Amino acid sequence: MNRKDLDRLFTQQVAELMNQGYTIHTGTMAGSQGEVAKVDLSRDGEVLRVLMTRTSLWEGAYDDIISIKVGRNTDRLGREWDATIWDNNLEILSEIKLGKISRDYFTTLEESRRIADLRFQRWKTRHTREPELGAAFKSIALRYLRKQPKMKSCTLGDIESMTRARTRDGRLGYRIKAKGRTYTLSA
Repeated sequence: MNRKDLDRLFTQQVAELMNQGYTIHTGTMAGSQGEVAKVDLSRDGEVLRVLMTRTSLWEGAYDDIISIKVGRNTDRLGREWDATIWDNNLEILSEIKLGKISRDYFTTLEESRRIADLRFQRWKTRHTREPELGAAFKSIALRYLRKQPKMKSCTLGDIESMTRARTRDGRLGYRIKAKGRTYTLSA
């Protein structure tokens, strides 16, 4: 039995298990070149590598970019048992790129960029829009306002708006607009 026979036997065992419903578990196949997983396949002296890599792109993608490539080995394989195929020397035959949206959800790069933009817009508006507080808060604020200079005659109708806001030192407070003036009440 030569090396090709051993490879064929190994492939046969893998194929039998895959026919029984098993799939390749990429979580335990990380290599020494930074890849997530790889499988080398050979036929008639040609070696193909199916390679999964993960990179982080900060220009628009929300999280990691997962790339699944099929590449042909272009290097001469010297040693029989421990030859090295370098990922950066592969002739890429096909490539699929997916964007990671959450822990277990991946989608196309275009869709991941769209989702990233949407999440960013939601994050921006979350911090800029202050919700208006109700009448109960305004009646409590009225007591505070009447203690301020030139505000003794202030009524509930004079209070234009009242919102939660952060003070300059980062503490939670309330922003009150009444009679054209703005007051900040620390909580």
